Amino acid sequence: MFPKDQIRAALQKAALGDHEELGRWIYRGLDAGMPGAEIDSIILEARAEVPPIFFCNHHAWAKTYNELKNAIRAGDDPMPLAIEIVEMAEHHHAQAIWEPADIIERGRNDVDNECYAKAGIAILAASAGGSAGSARVHAKVALLATTAKSAPGVPNEGARRKQPPARQNGHGEPPQWFDDNAPPASHDANTPPPEYSQPKKPADGGCQIELPQPIDIRHLAATEPAPPRSIMPGIPEGEVSLLGSHGGYGKSEIGLHFATCSAAGRPFFGVPVQQRRVAFFSMEDRPDILHWRLARICAWLGVDIASLAGRLDLIDATSCGPLMDEMQNAMVHTTIYQWIRERMAGQQVLIVDGASDAFGGREISRAQVRAFIRSLRKLIPDDGAVVLLAHVDKVTARNGDTTEGYSGSTAWNNSCRARWYLRREDSGELRLELQKANYSALGAQFAIRWNDSAHCFVGELILPAGRMERELLAQDARETIVRIIGELSAAGTPCPTATAGPRTAYHVLSAHASFPACFKAKGSARQFWNALETLRTDKRITTGFENSSGRNKREVFHVA
Repeated sequence: MFPKDQIRAALQKAALGDHEELGRWIYRGLDAGMPGAEIDSIILEARAEVPPIFFCNHHAWAKTYNELKNAIRAGDDPMPLAIEIVEMAEHHHAQAIWEPADIIERGRNDVDNECYAKAGIAILAASAGGSAGSARVHAKVALLATTAKSAPGVPNEGARRKQPPARQNGHGEPPQWFDDNAPPASHDANTPPPEYSQPKKPADGGCQIELPQPIDIRHLAATEPAPPRSIMPGIPEGEVSLLGSHGGYGKSEIGLHFATCSAAGRPFFGVPVQQRRVAFFSMEDRPDILHWRLARICAWLGVDIASLAGRLDLIDATSCGPLMDEMQNAMVHTTIYQWIRERMAGQQVLIVDGASDAFGGREISRAQVRAFIRSLRKLIPDDGAVVLLAHVDKVTARNGDTTEGYSGSTAWNNSCRARWYLRREDSGELRLELQKANYSALGAQFAIRWNDSAHCFVGELILPAGRMERELLAQDARETIVRIIGELSAAGTPCPTATAGPRTAYHVLSAHASFPACFKAKGSARQFWNALETLRTDKRITTGFENSSGRNKREVFHVA
């Protein structure tokens, strides 16, 4: 009846998110009159030979749904059974492998469509009672139950689940409802915790919204406004920042480098970073790769890996599904999202690698992308941040000078408050550029290169975002140019003033080991020549003539 190899294959599909085949086997057993315990025993035996997944009591949902339909046919009150189905979504983590709403949807194949619709309305009413996990059921069944000819009755308040006093969750969001008999939340990486988000009505297109909140002008007038804060320039607090790049350029390692710097309170390529508790959620790289990279990064920074315990949380999610997925044109939170929400208690910064694995919707759908970014923002406290690593398409990657380093809907750019783009220069070096910043100045750039001896990326800030920082960098660069010109003159090979030809001032000065990196960036030639003109105007350097090998005089620079 239940071939072990076929059950094993069905379980493997379920582990990857496709639960339909396993559901068919369960229904086949129930229709044949097999006891639910026997079905569980067979599936559990097969489960021992497949990768671990979070297992649920599937036959109980199907059995309860059949009892619900029988109660409706007999004219009995359907609400106790409807409430029981919704509670299963909480107590048994239904969305991990099965959805009560999916059971109801299969009623479309029933001959008794009116009975199916009434069952849907009963569960719809039960799911509005505030139980955790019911928002998903409520949204889906609301669409399925519209064919009802008459409702089975609206339950009174006593028929709904008792709701204990509100408890704050530490994230400033509405409190959640918990059943005192529900299993405790777990932080075991192999056992996702139960969903506990407050149900919200889904908006058109699947976005989950909250009601608008008025802002008291009198309160604003009586208080001093706080300026926007950031973890580092270009990573604002309380917001989602996007880091886009073509695959293989190194954004995952650079993201881990930033995570380590923030956890240890060390500068990120020379830029100060606020120390925070960080979670690095890796959906691309295995634990051994993370270990190797972290060891190399810590060695370069002079940080003991053991000192990061309690401050840096590395999470292997390479075998997990998305944080949000699409269901009937609506974006819903998966068990993985709820697991992260539990795990983020006490954490401040979340780095998600990467968007293509974490987002199960359509990247060209503005509403779905916006819902995803807003959901990420809800995972962090006000003094935290989310950094989302994302791939860009081939067209964007080929256009190295693009200012739109992202793919898909404009919501990827518009919903994030900051956006970085990592590109490769013709020289092989990488440029990490701040292309969008709602709360700071644009234009910051890092020059990043691979260090063969350290086996990690190293870099430096070449174009700061702040006006004062830019001026200080420009001043340092000009001083370096003066020093190089002096060294060349002392060596008897003065720097020519030529601006065109095979041996210009740029050719000569850029060959020097200490030539400023800010003048090496693509498009920075004008800044270089402006710097020379500033030095000449300030009389830091002068020009003179010397005889060349052909007795022709050529103009050269000297230090004044």
